[in-house]
Amino acid sequence: MYLTYSKNYPNHFEMLNTLLIINQTEAVHVINQQNIVYCQAFDGYCEVYTLDGKRIMISKTLTKISEQLDGMFIQVSQSKVVNRLYILKILKKEKKIILVCGQEISFTIKIKNLMNLLSKSEITR
Repeated sequence: MYLTYSKNYPNHFEMLNTLLIINQTEAVHVINQQNIVYCQAFDGYCEVYTLDGKRIMISKTLTKISEQLDGMFIQVSQSKVVNRLYILKILKKEKKIILVCGQEISFTIKIKNLMNLLSKSEITR
């Protein structure tokens, strides 16, 4: 496969860095990280929830998946990583994050740390 210059995608390599490649027995999933709303761990497995409502079960730990995700993602608890682009509201007393899709995610990190991570302007890998 050869990558060629395109006005729509001036830097193909930058675009490739935003992909999460999930190799499973039955298929290889290629997901743009901007389409991932959050990831949740379950006993050595991880579920990836996407904007279009898909849920993909992966036989990798959340730690392994998190290593592949860029700076858009915040680890809000031991078992959850959230894409900060899709956080709609934070309920401080209830310690819940409301996502744009309506999902409520509990968080365990301190609210001050969460606010610092949210206000981070740079998105790095």
